[in-house]
Amino acid sequence: MKRIIFYNILIITALVTGCRKVELDPKDGTSVFTAEAKFGDNQKTWQAGVDGYYMFSSFEKDPLDVYEFSGSFAQKDGLDSMEVFAFRIRDLEQRPQGFPDINAALEPNLFFGSESDSITIWKTIFDTTGYSTIFDASNSILPNTQVAYEWTFGDGSIDFMSGTISQHIYALLPNESVTLNITALNNSCSSSLTKPINTQGISPYCDLNIEAYFQDPIIDSTFIVKVIDVNGAAPFAYNWGNGSTDDSVNIQVSSGIIQASVTVTDAIGCTVSGSISTTLASGTVPPICIARFSNSPIVSLLDSMEVIDTIIVGDMIQLSSAKIEYTDIAGNFYSSFLNSQPSSSFIKVIKTEDYDDNEKGEKTKKITLEYSCRIWSESGDYIDLNNGKATIAIAYP
Repeated sequence: MKRIIFYNILIITALVTGCRKVELDPKDGTSVFTAEAKFGDNQKTWQAGVDGYYMFSSFEKDPLDVYEFSGSFAQKDGLDSMEVFAFRIRDLEQRPQGFPDINAALEPNLFFGSESDSITIWKTIFDTTGYSTIFDASNSILPNTQVAYEWTFGDGSIDFMSGTISQHIYALLPNESVTLNITALNNSCSSSLTKPINTQGISPYCDLNIEAYFQDPIIDSTFIVKVIDVNGAAPFAYNWGNGSTDDSVNIQVSSGIIQASVTVTDAIGCTVSGSISTTLASGTVPPICIARFSNSPIVSLLDSMEVIDTIIVGDMIQLSSAKIEYTDIAGNFYSSFLNSQPSSSFIKVIKTEDYDDNEKGEKTKKITLEYSCRIWSESGDYIDLNNGKATIAIAYP
């Protein structure tokens, strides 16, 4: 069975808070939210609105885009002034750039346990860190001198290179246009090409090449720029910026800088632009620069950790995706995730109901739980919790 490398580190990584913790008051003088369990040899009970305790609901999202929902019994005027008793349940799935499916995340009969024959939950994580593609300009037409390559990737980043290959990693699945500029180091010619990234059918894609040449004789002749190898949805519209709508343009020249640019739009609005510039000196063959590039298929990059199998059986430490935390009146912290669990440990969702928005306007659910587990201090002391029952609130986006 595959396991995540540094699993414990992943679980205790600092979370990005989704909303501030807020209290939920009791209704009609009756405690809606309660928790009870046998703590070692003592029976303990918390009731929101009794003895200064309230229910604080929250949700958080960690760097892997996994949500954690929590409900804590604590004093109204501060979470660290007296005892705190907290339940935390992580979502079953990663939700990149989206909201959790709260009903699936906290469905009734959801069971987090340590028994060897129990099905505990942590679905496969694909921690996408980006989308990689390689841009290749090796088919560009170059002069008889060195050229510089400038890539503008459409996501705000630019790369200056002396070679034809550039790898780029996008944070999101790219749907941008990319521009390649090539320039002769002696400034005798330059060219650019702007076109959408080829995302293998995910977004509209079109492409073209241009070619440029002089008619003989070179001096006092015609410079011809022609669009060739057009890919996209026909028909194509050509715009040279001088009123011409043909697939080529003729430029009468004698000396100086010769420039031409074209924008081609296909039938579904996909646009490609190309330009060239060259210097004509009397009696010499002008240099030609023509930018061309392609990109490799988009590849999703994964974090350097292994992937857990879809179902974990017999997690002896974390209760998989749920944990219980307790801070006693002296400030000592205990948690079910700090060490191993007896085989009888479990946390089970019995019932999930809609509840009123909390005072911050966040949506909440009322969750009924049953639980038994061992909570550990950092020094290795532990307290066994048995026959636990709780009704808590969690907030969610």
